[in-house]
This record gives sequence, C-alpha cells and structure tokens, in this order.
Amino acid sequence: MATSREIVLSGATGLVGKRLATSLVADGWGVRALTRRPDKARFAAPIRAVGWDGLRAEASALSWAKSVVHLSGEPIFGGPLTPSQRRRIRSSRVDSTRAIVSQLRSEEHTSELQSR
Repeated sequence: MATSREIVLSGATGLVGKRLATSLVADGWGVRALTRRPDKARFAAPIRAVGWDGLRAEASALSWAKSVVHLSGEPIFGGPLTPSQRRRIRSSRVDSTRAIVSQLRSEEHTSELQSR
C-alpha cells in the first residue's frame, strides 16, 4: 500500500491490536503488523504481516514507518500475578521496547519518528 501514513504495529493479533489495526486501515494508514509467525497470521488486506522474534523485526521492517505502536508483551490475564509473573510482564514490555528503539536508531530512517 502506497501511503504517506505508514505504521508498524506490534501486538496486532491481540485484543487491542486487532481493533487498532482495523481502525488504522479505515483511517487511511498503511499497516505492517509485527508477528512471531507471519506465515500463520491472518490479517485482512491491506495489513501486512512482518516477522519478528519479540526483540528484533525483519530487516527494513521499521525503516519506512512514520510511526510505531508497540502493544505486545507477556499476557497479563494468564493466572495469578506472582512476583515472577510480574517480572516477566514488565521485562517483556521494557526489553522489547528498548529493542525496537535500538533497531530504529540503527537503521537508516527517512521518516521522522516521534516518541509520545
């Protein structure tokens, strides 16, 4: 999809991510969804699945983006919130956010990304 409004979305298979991806497309955004299993991902066109391992996206997956929305992480509704579960939840979000920022910084970007 050729659009000047292009976004990378992690967590696009989750409860919030699915709805957000659909809404973004309806509003004219090009969406690339980061997913661990792009071969199994089922997104309505024109959303495109892009592989990532939770810490690193496919080469150039982020280089064209105007924005990145990062929603993925350890599920929070998966049983009792034990201290170790809380650490996994926090780590899954903090580590992956840092990794995305690091990848954005290391790739040549023609777009201007803003952190909010």
